[in-house]
Amino acid sequence: MLIETIFLIIFTAFHASTATEPYYWRTYNGSIPEDAVLTEDENTFVGRVTVRTDAINYYPATIDAEAKTATTAVNGKKWVGKDLHNIMILCTSEPSRLQWKYVHIYAVQGSFLRNIVWGGYYNDVYRYVGKVFHDNKWKISTVYENGHKLAGLNIWSNLNGNGFTVNDFQILMYD
Repeated sequence: MLIETIFLIIFTAFHASTATEPYYWRTYNGSIPEDAVLTEDENTFVGRVTVRTDAINYYPATIDAEAKTATTAVNGKKWVGKDLHNIMILCTSEPSRLQWKYVHIYAVQGSFLRNIVWGGYYNDVYRYVGKVFHDNKWKISTVYENGHKLAGLNIWSNLNGNGFTVNDFQILMYD
């Protein structure tokens, strides 16, 4: 027991000293924290929602600060989260280390993946944070890497709620 405790302390200290991600997720309570990651729209923020299907899944999402909702594309459809217990907001103490980069899906692979902000993970697949201006709004949602069956930024139509994939978009990165 003592050896396991010592190992756990050493592992935790090592991980804390080598962690370089300048971002973290906070529970969204309907108010925007001072350290929330900003976008071009003062009412739009980067979120992450919990979606329960066959398992618990996390998806990057668009937080609408006025409506207090988070919207994303799940299984090819628009999905709107209203339960604040299932919404998190992306925050940073180092905003200068985060930037949105214009990319084509072909760039989202290999070593490029090392510095992309991820907002979810399921079945050995990372879900990265991306955005695009569509239907006169910024939409923040899931990016799957090149080669995945859903590769690209997965968004939705405001008209009918159907999902589709965009190949040219912005992806959130850190240095």
